[in-house]
Amino acid sequence: MEEVKEFSPADSLKLITSMIQQTRESVVDNSFYFLFWGWLSFVACVGQFVLAEIVQYSHSYYVWFLMPLGVIVTGIYQFKVERHRPVKTILSDSIGHLWSGIGLLFIAIFFINMKIGWEFSFVQYILLWALGTFITGRIMKFPPLVWGGLSNFIIAYFAADHTMVYQSLFAGAALLLSYIIPGHMLKAQFKKRN
Repeated sequence: MEEVKEFSPADSLKLITSMIQQTRESVVDNSFYFLFWGWLSFVACVGQFVLAEIVQYSHSYYVWFLMPLGVIVTGIYQFKVERHRPVKTILSDSIGHLWSGIGLLFIAIFFINMKIGWEFSFVQYILLWALGTFITGRIMKFPPLVWGGLSNFIIAYFAADHTMVYQSLFAGAALLLSYIIPGHMLKAQFKKRN
């Protein structure tokens, strides 16, 4: 049997730093998720507001039927990317598990809101975006995601004072700050490194 080498505190720190860097690079490379879901949801939020307030269309929520299409596109993308991913770390797996759980929460809240009403649904979704981006940013040590998540907690608080239609504009702003801007920053950082 081979002798197991003992790790010094410095070696342990190097290993952890290396794992964080690998996770950052794998997620940076996949800024696709933040950008795709950020822009798709942003279009749905603003689209619902425009249809409800400007066009006066009574079924403005139809714009959210884009989401199942988003799930399909994401599934295809993930299937293609995961086959060729050179490194899989505990941290990248943790981020994946976090977002899978948040995805399940989105679905659960959708069905719960069908029973209790939609009055604060955007506030609930903003809080989920806040949690996901804040924790992801902390794991990756990427401040724009952390700040985007923190901003969403504040946006959700103020959105709760408005009607659902106007909450959709708050949700659009939350997506810009927590998904879209950090997503573009991740992509730019990845391009700069490569």
